[in-house]
Amino acid sequence: MQRPDRKELTRSAALVDHTKWPSPILDYLLGKLDEQQLQLAANTGTDDAKRQQSCEANAYVGAERFTHSRDDGARQLLEKAVGLCPPDLIEKELAAYELGRP
Repeated sequence: MQRPDRKELTRSAALVDHTKWPSPILDYLLGKLDEQQLQLAANTGTDDAKRQQSCEANAYVGAERFTHSRDDGARQLLEKAVGLCPPDLIEKELAAYELGRP
């Protein structure tokens, strides 16, 4: 049985243009892409796009690792996200929050 939030994410992801960012993040969260595939997808476009997309990818992968009690590089990914993310991006707050968790 799927959790209600996963059902909602699946429904919402169906409405997104899957030829554009941030669809790879949704695919990662739904298990359609692995971490390496997400990082490769983030490394496309202009330098500014790559920086923002890498910020987002690192934040979500790091948070996902922490959520599943996997600290294998989670802290480094989150620290990288904090360093890469522009101040107005919610992923910067996400990464900072995750870093502050016990």
